[in-house]
Amino acid sequence: LIGGSRLNGRFNYDKSAKTPLLSGELAGKLVITDLGPAFGSDKRKKNKVLPSRPFDLATLRKMNADVKVNMQLLDLQSSFLEPLKPLQAHLTLNKAILTLKNINASTAGGNLKGIISLNGSGKTALWNTNLKWNNVMLERWVRQKRDKSLPPYISGKLNGYAELKGQGKSTAEVLASLDGAVGSEITQGAISHLAI
Repeated sequence: LIGGSRLNGRFNYDKSAKTPLLSGELAGKLVITDLGPAFGSDKRKKNKVLPSRPFDLATLRKMNADVKVNMQLLDLQSSFLEPLKPLQAHLTLNKAILTLKNINASTAGGNLKGIISLNGSGKTALWNTNLKWNNVMLERWVRQKRDKSLPPYISGKLNGYAELKGQGKSTAEVLASLDGAVGSEITQGAISHLAI
């Protein structure tokens, strides 16, 4: 148990190599806010929207990792967005480069695929994101409370991509430096004038 998450897995920690290796599989149900401390969040500073605590990049150099991620559910802690279920990925840590690759998640009839990486081999973290989403049914993904006789505020299939890079010594600095491209489109859809 970690916060609201329910995790399980099988792991092996091999200290025989020059750089110790953690391998195995992580499964269960994950609440996204429980990842906050890993990205520098501090619950005591409630006025901070983005985590500004510096990354501890030195810890990324102390071991390598090769872990399969097989989550039944990723709870986005949102009252209006459907969670991701399931979420599969391959987490690797090699020479201070932390990568979440082969991401494959499903939600609202659609899917999300791609790769995210954090390079901590230098003094400043380098962040790379390459994600694509397809056929996400907006009338399901975005929870909309309306009278049953009325159509949803927004409907249709959402497709898109995000190719972003950033750098910094904290999550706040990385997000502030993001550069790249994000594109999205809605097909076979409709948006209520009230939503606009």
